[in-house]
Amino acid sequence: GVGPQSAEVHSATALLAGHGYVFDLHDARLGSGGRGKRRHASHAYQIPSRTGEFDLSVAISTLEHDPLWWMTVREMARVTKVGGHVYVSVVSTGPYQPAPGDAFRFMADSPAAIAFWTGRPLGAAPAYPLRVHKSRLLEGKPYHQFSNPTGTSTLEMVFARVEDPSLYFTCKDVARKER
Repeated sequence: GVGPQSAEVHSATALLAGHGYVFDLHDARLGSGGRGKRRHASHAYQIPSRTGEFDLSVAISTLEHDPLWWMTVREMARVTKVGGHVYVSVVSTGPYQPAPGDAFRFMADSPAAIAFWTGRPLGAAPAYPLRVHKSRLLEGKPYHQFSNPTGTSTLEMVFARVEDPSLYFTCKDVARKER
């Protein structure tokens, strides 16, 4: 979970402004809030929603704990309409977090790899292309104030859901910001 004052909550809230229907991976409640409806799920390997149903999909501090994070991101892309956005905030560096499991760390090239992956068909399933809209690495401080020690870095990624996939895996430097 994240604290109410975390940088991720503020970034996601800024992106949420004006979006009508939001999928939030972080929580397991179904409710409404903000300017439109929100739907939440705790596991998202197969999101029980229509393709293109949401304006924005959000995953905050969850994918590093997800044993199938690449499938979850693909599902987030699937349920986000073309022209919508996918917001992901993940741990980049930091100590082991034993609960609820600590499976992955994400680095500066992760956004490009994710965009490339979602643009590829998977068996009979079509591609659900994403384009990197913005990413930044927040270094040297906890990503939220309640459980992580100093030294943890966070990678924030914003993707645009697009029709045409990236043809190449192209890495760019991520904007870096000291907290």
